[in-house]
Amino acid sequence: MPLFVNDTPFSPEDFLNKLIPNFWSLLINLLALIVFFIVLYFIAYKPLRKLVDERRKKMEEEKNHAHELEKIAQNRELETRGIVEEAKAVASTLRQQGEEEGLRLKEEILLSAEEDLKKKTAEAEEELKQKELAMRASLKEDTVHLALQMAEKLVDQKMNEDLDAKLLDSFQNELEGEKNE
Repeated sequence: MPLFVNDTPFSPEDFLNKLIPNFWSLLINLLALIVFFIVLYFIAYKPLRKLVDERRKKMEEEKNHAHELEKIAQNRELETRGIVEEAKAVASTLRQQGEEEGLRLKEEILLSAEEDLKKKTAEAEEELKQKELAMRASLKEDTVHLALQMAEKLVDQKMNEDLDAKLLDSFQNELEGEKNE
């Protein structure tokens, strides 16, 4: 079987002619392609490269800014935690002081109530003593009045001296007994 369709012997020039039918056309196309790539480089690649570089720079700046903000947030979180811990300590101290103040006030109120109770008890006892003295005075007055009435009745009746002496002695003894009580 023959290698070629037209059974002509193979030569390298034929191969080049078949591979590159028109060398000058290829060269012009190749130069046009190179010019196209150069123009494309200056028109599209450089501006795109510039945009990509600016975007990369902006992303780096935003990344650095985000890291700074993260550090600031961490610092503020630490400060906030410190403030919260300090506030808890102050609240605990204030609560403890409030409890102590409450206990102190409770003791003061109890002492004041005890003093008031003692005063009122003393006043009540004094009032009772005064009422007792008033009642005794009233009783003595009633006794004297009764004695006078008895004396009037006895005077109205005729008495003898022995009976008068006995009555007078018994009345004196009763009065002295009341004084001693």
